[in-house]
Amino acid sequence: MKTIIWKLSLLGLLVTGCQDRNSSGTAQNNKTPELCKPELVQSVRVIIDPNANYAQPDPNKKAIEIDTAEASRFLPLLKILSGAKPSTDHKCGDNGSIMIRTRDGNAIRIGLLEGHNTRSYEYRLYHSSGPKSYTVYSVDKSALFKAFGSLGMSENSADSKH
Repeated sequence: MKTIIWKLSLLGLLVTGCQDRNSSGTAQNNKTPELCKPELVQSVRVIIDPNANYAQPDPNKKAIEIDTAEASRFLPLLKILSGAKPSTDHKCGDNGSIMIRTRDGNAIRIGLLEGHNTRSYEYRLYHSSGPKSYTVYSVDKSALFKAFGSLGMSENSADSKH
């Protein structure tokens, strides 16, 4: 089944994306995600919250938010996310988010997950078919953190491990 538009509301934004998927929400044929064409992106917002999944937050670690409309800053991140490999879900909550806003007023919501090894980071690409309606992908951690560097984040600020 081809899903053209997913919608969900986050902070008053309409979230959309397009990708081939089956009825269970998993990527078909190990396809990489189709986020959107880079020239359609208006801006990207990244939020990392190192305390998001901890009962006792570390007061020395603060959430980081970067919002940019400069293509030279967000294109490396889009390239890394678009080249992701399908992965399996796990119980950890999102420790950050990426909101890709498009020129037509829509947006794509991504939830960041720490990988369970030192080499990868995972993300949930959300769509609107239900409360657990997303597909999980894995990306190379060092490449992702290099892309975060293009946005102005340091590796220490992006890494949420306590």
